[in-house]
Amino acid sequence: MDSEGFVVKAIDLEQNPYAKNLVYNVISYDGKNIPFPDEYFDVVFSSNVLEHIAHIDQFLLEMKRVLKSNGIAIHILPTGSWRFWTNMSHYLYIIKAMLLMVHPKLQDKDRLFESAIKRTHEYSKAKIIRKIVLPSRHGELVNFIEEIYYFSRFHWISLFQKTGWTIKSCRPNKLFYTGYSVLGSLLKKKIRHIMSYLLGSSCLIYYITKKSS
Repeated sequence: MDSEGFVVKAIDLEQNPYAKNLVYNVISYDGKNIPFPDEYFDVVFSSNVLEHIAHIDQFLLEMKRVLKSNGIAIHILPTGSWRFWTNMSHYLYIIKAMLLMVHPKLQDKDRLFESAIKRTHEYSKAKIIRKIVLPSRHGELVNFIEEIYYFSRFHWISLFQKTGWTIKSCRPNKLFYTGYSVLGSLLKKKIRHIMSYLLGSSCLIYYITKKSS
């Protein structure tokens, strides 16, 4: 139970790479079967998770199973505009990475660059070249170009409806950012808020309920 009086149950895969850094209890599960009985939760919440689930149709049904009949599900998901601008900023980030290699003292201030450098030993030369030339996909099912549609509200609303959900609302988070965060803290929250009206919000917040039988 948290300080506001809510009972929160968090779940994640057994091979969670952040398991050693957890500050609260997280229940391990197999990625398919949510380890709770039918109609257990008042609220089901996820943030930037659903796009990483290959068996998404079945998992949405599983979420519906553990949600009470009068409950609500809240899902925060990246948008097609986030994917488009992340594709565009890929090449800006490559330029930034080259500059960081020239100025090693700046590397510690860029966690994305530091993480990428640590993982280069896992890749073949061909894969490293591909990662430089082409952006990587973010989700599990389609490539970085197809994700522009796959992350759109049209796709997600259609999928929610197909799996028996009713859309109560779909709201933008009213912030602009990309997967590379090339400018990082140089763009303040107020500026990112204004940019979201011009370039699109980076996430949409879906409020959905179980469809009445």
